[in-house]
Amino acid sequence: MSNTLTTLDRFPQSDVRLRRALQNLEVKIGALGGLGITAGGISVVAQSPLFVNGSGVGLHYGAGLSVVAGALTATAGTTLAGLTDVLISSPTNGQVLTYNTVAMKWENATPTSGSTTLASLTDVLLSSPTNGQVLTYNTGVGKWENATPASGGGTVTAVTGTSPVISSGSSTTPAISLAGLTGLGTASYLVAMNAGGTGWTYVNPTSVGNVGTVTSVTGTAPINVATGTSTPVVSIGGLTGLGTANYVVAMNAGGTGWTYVNPSSFGGGGSIASYGQMYVNNGSTTMTISVTGTYVRVSGGMTAGTLSGVTFQNARELVVPNTGKYFIQWNMSLSCATAGAQPAGTIMLNGTANTTCTAQSSTAFSNTGSQVSGSIILSLSASDVIALAVTNDGGTQSIKVLNASLSILQIG
Repeated sequence: MSNTLTTLDRFPQSDVRLRRALQNLEVKIGALGGLGITAGGISVVAQSPLFVNGSGVGLHYGAGLSVVAGALTATAGTTLAGLTDVLISSPTNGQVLTYNTVAMKWENATPTSGSTTLASLTDVLLSSPTNGQVLTYNTGVGKWENATPASGGGTVTAVTGTSPVISSGSSTTPAISLAGLTGLGTASYLVAMNAGGTGWTYVNPTSVGNVGTVTSVTGTAPINVATGTSTPVVSIGGLTGLGTANYVVAMNAGGTGWTYVNPSSFGGGGSIASYGQMYVNNGSTTMTISVTGTYVRVSGGMTAGTLSGVTFQNARELVVPNTGKYFIQWNMSLSCATAGAQPAGTIMLNGTANTTCTAQSSTAFSNTGSQVSGSIILSLSASDVIALAVTNDGGTQSIKVLNASLSILQIG
């Protein structure tokens, strides 16, 4: 558009499209606020919703749409209160926007609080509620009310049975039976299938094929079964009767069966339960050592412990009652008046020191106990005597027995 054109009439008639476009713009803008054509372009009388500035003419609605000559721009509002359909008045924390249909605006308002109890609901009417009541809707008042529920219960209307259970009689008071059984039967009787296999009946257990009686018993070696199948006699490898008190069951000499035997008849006799013990606590028996390394029997001061078959004698010895193998265990606490001594211990069998179970120690201080102990399995004869013995492997200083124990157990 040339700046020399001041009215629409001065546009060339040949430029029909441009002329019509300007005429349409003239009509639309004129309807809003007034239109004039000047040498500087389009001029508009500043009437709302129009505005004029140095850049041209514009159309505004609050902080909404602006149209400027030569371009179209949109300017967004910068605050909620700046919107034309919002009315904010002294907002506070927690308020929300609520639409006011009278003012046709969104306004700030404090939301109403919800109900915190069932009774405060507008469609609920409670009256002195009690335990077990339920809510029931009353259409007459249009509210939920508390009420006591009607009692439950009911009547059996039908009972059926699947074989062998049978249901008969009326449907409300049926009679239940087991495949034809009626009544309570007889005391101690059993329920069993009848002879034809078609139902059940009460029977005396003594009349049903010898119920409760053994019909067949077999045995696998060394268990034998003899003297009939219904009343068998069971034995072990030919053993009969109850045997003799304190006897044991053992394989016979030929290895063909079992027999009752007196345990004293094994290996020269003797009881497997033979055992015994002797001991001394805080003793004061002192043994004189004449030759370095030579054992001498502890002379006394011992006390009998638990004994079975084994005999305690002379306050120092145990005597075995039977020939057999024995497990022997001993221990002693020995001291010497001189530091650095080398006390040693062992057992004596019939006065002779056994050198296969010796033990030696060393006294770091004078008159201080030094521990020695040992164990051995020996074959002994009846009346053999077992005792404790000590020596000094480091000299001839005397050895004092502070504590000691000797135990013996027959194992074969």
